[in-house]
Amino acid sequence: MDSDTTEALVAAGIVRVRGTGRHARHVLRDVGLTVRRGEFAALMGPSGSGKSTLLNCLAGLDRPDSGTVRIGGTCLTNLDEAGRTAFRRENLGFVFQDYGLFPNLTVAENIELPARAAGSPVDPAWRQALLARTGVREWTDRRPGTLSGGQQQRVAIARALLTRPRVVIADEPTGALDTVTSAQVLRLLRGMVDEFGQTVIMVTHDPVAAATADTVHFLAGGTIVETVAGATARTLALRLSDPVDAA
Repeated sequence: MDSDTTEALVAAGIVRVRGTGRHARHVLRDVGLTVRRGEFAALMGPSGSGKSTLLNCLAGLDRPDSGTVRIGGTCLTNLDEAGRTAFRRENLGFVFQDYGLFPNLTVAENIELPARAAGSPVDPAWRQALLARTGVREWTDRRPGTLSGGQQQRVAIARALLTRPRVVIADEPTGALDTVTSAQVLRLLRGMVDEFGQTVIMVTHDPVAAATADTVHFLAGGTIVETVAGATARTLALRLSDPVDAA
C-alpha cells in the first residue's frame, strides 16, 4: 500500500470556476496541497473561502476545471464519473455533519454498507476491533434514529474506517454536536490517526476541532494562504479572525 511514498494525497494547480463569462467566479485558484500518510490535516477559512469545494475536489465528488488530485498512485482527475465512484468506494471513507446513515438499516448494516457496495469482504477481526474502539458494539442491532447525535457520529466513523481506506474525508464532523460530544468524537478521530496510522482530512470552522489536527491549512479567496502545524485553538481562532482572511 504505497510503501514507496509517504504522501497519501497530492493536489496541484486546482482551479474551480462557477458560472460563465462575466458571471464566472473563481472558487478555487491554483490550490496545491500535500497530505502525508498517517497525518490529520484540517482545512479552515471564512464562509465562501472555498474549503468545502476543495474537499469535494480532493474526494473526487467534484471535478476541478484544471489541476490534478492524486491519491496513492491514482490521478482522480483523469477518471470519469464511474471511475471516481469506484475509486471512492475502495479507497475513501466519509464522515459528514449529518452522519449520512440510512434510517431503515441497523447500525451493523450501516457500518458494512460501503464494503458490501464495493464487493469487498469484511474482515471479522477488524470489524470487532473497530466496533470496540468506536464504542458502538452494543448498538449493532439498533436503528440510527434511536441513537443520540454523538452515537450516530461514532457509527459513521466506524463505517468510514471499515474498509481501511487510504484517506478519511470528514466534512464538519462536529458541527451538529455539543461541546462534550464534539470532544469525544475528535478524540476518536485523533486516536485512529495515532493508533492505526489513518490519514484524515477534515473541514471545520471550529478552532478547537482544528487544533486536534497535525496541520491546518487556511483558505481565503479560493487559495491556501497559510499552513500551520501544532497550533493551539486560541492561535487558530486569532488567525481565523485576521482581517487578511476577508480579502
